[in-house]
Amino acid sequence: TGYCTLHTWYLTVEFQIYLFIPALLFAYYKRPRFTKVILLGSIILGVLLTFVTHFVNEIEFSMYYRTNKFHSEYYNMPQYRFFFIIVGLLLGINYHEHRSQ
Repeated sequence: TGYCTLHTWYLTVEFQIYLFIPALLFAYYKRPRFTKVILLGSIILGVLLTFVTHFVNEIEFSMYYRTNKFHSEYYNMPQYRFFFIIVGLLLGINYHEHRSQ
């Protein structure tokens, strides 16, 4: 209450994630197969981390009712939003590799 820039949390999360993207692309350039395995593993880890966090912290979510606990302990945290970006990165890599076919 009283915050005029409450929505800027998204910018900080995205910025933190985008700091790692060049390192991942460099790793892909050097060792593509190994990097793909690491990225797929991070997606699986991200999904598992999401489920474990919801279960352990008893976070409830509904399309119509969002609790403060959901936003503070899950939604606003970069570690839970990272795997969405990784999915996009892998799709972009796949497109780049197969666009000439």
